[in-house]
Amino acid sequence: MSFIGHLATKVGLLERRRDARVPAREITASYWTGVEQKEVKIKNISPTGIYLLTDHRWLPGATMLLTLQGNGRKQPDSACEVRFRASVVRLGDDGAGLTFLHEYVDTDGWLNLLMKATALTAENDAVRVFRLAKALAFLLRVSPSAEERILKLLSEGLDQERAERALEIALRAEELVSSGKSALKEGVFPSLILRILTDGSKSSEEPMQECWSGLLAASAACGADDDENLNLCEALSRLEPIHLRILAAASRRAVQAKRQSGETPCWLFDCTMEEMKDISKTKNLPVIECALNRLCELGLLELTVKQLRFESLDRVNLTPTASGVKLYTRCSGEAGGPRAANCTTLGVAS
Repeated sequence: MSFIGHLATKVGLLERRRDARVPAREITASYWTGVEQKEVKIKNISPTGIYLLTDHRWLPGATMLLTLQGNGRKQPDSACEVRFRASVVRLGDDGAGLTFLHEYVDTDGWLNLLMKATALTAENDAVRVFRLAKALAFLLRVSPSAEERILKLLSEGLDQERAERALEIALRAEELVSSGKSALKEGVFPSLILRILTDGSKSSEEPMQECWSGLLAASAACGADDDENLNLCEALSRLEPIHLRILAAASRRAVQAKRQSGETPCWLFDCTMEEMKDISKTKNLPVIECALNRLCELGLLELTVKQLRFESLDRVNLTPTASGVKLYTRCSGEAGGPRAANCTTLGVAS
């Protein structure tokens, strides 16, 4: 029987043994030692825990971030790994037994999600089962009513590649929220969750994936405005990596200036054409001009006043609007973001 078959059987035997373990030849494990990521062999695994073959003698109760990765991958791939917080529960002669820790679901809820994930995973891919269950635990914690629509999206609405990207967005958002220790909102609009997963899964670019994860994390934070975040989804869906680089450069300076002064400054920020080339990662001036115009059209950046030709300008206005800074901070995973200032522009001194 395949690993998935074994796992499904064990999950179904709740009344007999909740932690029934099976061999895990398809999976490797690693943990962070504080210096390096150390790989260890797995003796067996269950829906709720794992036994590692190691000579490291942890104290019972010690916790760690454990990464499980599918075997047979020549190159690291986030789509074939999942990270769990785990706690040492017992030591053996050849290793240690750990239990998986979950923030958003109890044991019964986790086992139920594993069953759903197993049903949606056609291939013998144990890591994907755990990834899907972990992502669902987070998504359904913040939007319980979205369950049916999320499951349908992941099983029918997206192809396999985009479904994996959607899972990665959810898992990164969950890690952002966990690291920030912020309170979670319950009852996020299902339409907002679906919009982020759908639009975010369209791009394979790492910067875009990070921004969609940040926006999902911000949307899940207590006090987040769903309508406002839906509008930010619309803006983000029309951006490309070059736009994000320019907006980030402008917004970081605005945020820094606000922190230093304690209030939103009304200065303009400009930069030289050489600085713009460095920020945008291109020397193609028409491409830079097009990117600046798009940001201006979306109301995220102040307009650069043209003098004859863009190529003839010595300096470019790189002042973000309040909306631009807000989008940047939300894409960084922050729920609030700066409030609109009395002045019409947000900028910093050079």
